[in-house]
Amino acid sequence: MIPTPSASDYQKVRLWSGIFSIGANLGLIWAFYLVSLLVSPQLLGLFDAKIWLLVPVAAMLALGLVFDILSGYAAESALGRTKQSFKLWLRDWLLVSLRVAPALYGGLLILGWLRFQSLTTQGRCIVDGGFFLALVVLLLPALLPRSWCRENDETHAFKLLLQPELAKIGVPAKVPIMWIETEDETTVNGAIPPYGGMQIWLSTNVARHLTAREAALLIRRDFYFRRTKKHSLGALICIFWLLLGLIFAQLMPARDALQAALGGGALITTWCFVALFVWPHLNRVWMKNADRDLLQVAPREEIEALLRRVQELNASDIELSAAKSGVFHPIPDLQRRLEGLK
Repeated sequence: MIPTPSASDYQKVRLWSGIFSIGANLGLIWAFYLVSLLVSPQLLGLFDAKIWLLVPVAAMLALGLVFDILSGYAAESALGRTKQSFKLWLRDWLLVSLRVAPALYGGLLILGWLRFQSLTTQGRCIVDGGFFLALVVLLLPALLPRSWCRENDETHAFKLLLQPELAKIGVPAKVPIMWIETEDETTVNGAIPPYGGMQIWLSTNVARHLTAREAALLIRRDFYFRRTKKHSLGALICIFWLLLGLIFAQLMPARDALQAALGGGALITTWCFVALFVWPHLNRVWMKNADRDLLQVAPREEIEALLRRVQELNASDIELSAAKSGVFHPIPDLQRRLEGLK
């Protein structure tokens, strides 16, 4: 099966924009750390350490803006997947960045502060850092920015059709449905938060482009991750991986809190990049199992038609080489998903 040019080109732009964005950020943070090693302490001491830390954060945000424009606006507009103006897109990007920048800045400061100013042992540093990372991972779903919209006649009518379909396939039907407005014309998205009370998040495009039966099956698929505790296991993996990175960060040469922050930030950024080569395989296994879970409530032909429909709406990859799908692709391409149902 040959991927359509629009979907293939669209995903290539998104993939390579992400790769170059990550690479550029890695290069920047390592460059700032190496410069801090070479520059004399007297020169660095002319400014407060907080000022020095603002520079790499600002530079990384600026680079992120360039690549996000390419993958998040230019590609979407070129394919007619959004009618949002650049001005409104930039406003949304800035709203997200106002949350990202404090996280970057705070993370760098914490690395240096924990290592040099508040603790007497490396062990205590690692323990406190571990608690902080666990807190961030567990609270992340609640911190993500979302554009909730009021339930209108369209979404209310869809919910009334959706609830009995959910009940038929073993998903709690009488749970809150939170609608998220999207500027994208066709992409259908949804999620069930892994923590707290049961909720269903759906983009308004779900009500516009899918039937209640199709939406119910996709919700059942996501409910698999909560029902089997895969969400919790994924959070534990993230905490474990980040904690290992924090331990390794303590080994970076540093003479003060500023260098510890920059060096620790560089190492943990690299460590998170390494995760893209390690954990996608496990996620693909979980994705295959979630697809196969639908076989308990629907015939294979119906599931295959649904996966094709989602691929068409989301312009996702139809077929990828084994080498490309092995990295940066935690969700299998359509062809592999269809093969996994057999």
